[in-house]
Amino acid sequence: AMNGWWKGDEIRYGIELTEPKVLIADRRRLERLDRDPGIPVIGMAPDEADSIDSLIDAYQDASLPDVEIAVDDPAAILFTSGTTGRPRGAIQTHRNFFAYLTCAFMIGARQFVRFPGESMDVGGPTLACSPLFHVSGLHACAVMAVGAGFNHLWTTGRYDPEKILRLTEEHGIARWSGVTTQVWRLVEHPRLNDYDVSSVISIGGGGSMWSPELQEICRTALPHARTSVTIGYGLTESSGLATSAADDVLKAHPDSVGYPLPTVGVRITDDDGTELPEGSVGNICLSGPMVTPGYWNDPAATAETIRDGWLRTGDYGYVRDGLLFLVSRRSDLIIRGGENIYPAEIEQRLDAHPAVAESAVIGVGHRELGQEVKAVVVIGEEPPGGDLVAELRAWVAATLADIKVPAHWELRTEPLPRNATGKILKQVVQGDADYDFIEE
Repeated sequence: AMNGWWKGDEIRYGIELTEPKVLIADRRRLERLDRDPGIPVIGMAPDEADSIDSLIDAYQDASLPDVEIAVDDPAAILFTSGTTGRPRGAIQTHRNFFAYLTCAFMIGARQFVRFPGESMDVGGPTLACSPLFHVSGLHACAVMAVGAGFNHLWTTGRYDPEKILRLTEEHGIARWSGVTTQVWRLVEHPRLNDYDVSSVISIGGGGSMWSPELQEICRTALPHARTSVTIGYGLTESSGLATSAADDVLKAHPDSVGYPLPTVGVRITDDDGTELPEGSVGNICLSGPMVTPGYWNDPAATAETIRDGWLRTGDYGYVRDGLLFLVSRRSDLIIRGGENIYPAEIEQRLDAHPAVAESAVIGVGHRELGQEVKAVVVIGEEPPGGDLVAELRAWVAATLADIKVPAHWELRTEPLPRNATGKILKQVVQGDADYDFIEE
């Protein structure tokens, strides 16, 4: 599943990496490719000759082929980004899917045990807002719909909070979920009280950490879901789930992301892989049946990320009293509205511009989106004429998704701060640390 935000170069890369037998795409995405993909294409629109609808009509009475499927066979490939900035294809096996379902059932069972007075009725449908190229959309929505029999209402097009409110009233939506940005826009929508959202009995999600403020606003705005505010921690390589914090845990520890789920191992290590004592900040590592077996056609990245059955998440945190606390979600990662953005590929694009000597891309805080992208660009002593920022913005947008185009720009002539090995000191660029390196 390729990211719908991708531009032509990124789509081409995904096709070449995975070598699919067939491509299912809509016209807008196909138009981004500068040449024929070289494989059969199935369109999304009903009026296309080779569309999904036409194939269903033609083969609806056909019998399924007898194919033996092993539990550890690949079932899907979801793209994530590595430290190089190029997307990696994380393999999702059938075992990963079953393990996810089992843990999701355990979360529900634990909720009923902790709040026995609450109704066992699962209520109305779940609103599915996450795209299928996200682990949240594939697992929490599509897999749960098939595996648990949940009724999901799927939305299309851009995320529109008022549309969500209207659909909630019309269809009696029982469960809201989404990334932090989406939840903020829902509970702070100026017309929230104009709609009947009393059917909502549960709200949760991830994408980035939920502030205590957001948690309390959810409880106030959705009184029927006051005991069902739930957040979790996970990433694509762990099937989107590793820990979970129910409402009672969040009230006591609002800055935690919860306890490890059954079958999930969590440990904190130093950079050499040595396990650290409780309370020490280090690398978050995960193990268990939800962890990906590796990256498609990328054995080097697999060996770097998964060692002795433990997934090195690249995130930093600590464990206290069995609870996991996040310190930072990857040192350079920018999370904008739940979308993972890695600075490396943006920097590579900027550095290719003739007017740019070097660049550093960082995240800056944003109340709703969590973060936005900022580019700090070093130019020559005699900057070129015209609007260089507009030129650089168009330069990045020509090959990268719009969400990766920096919203904030800083042009400078002095070199970027670096350490003794030549690595740019991002914390100094962000203003979070002093530049105390002395060149000898």
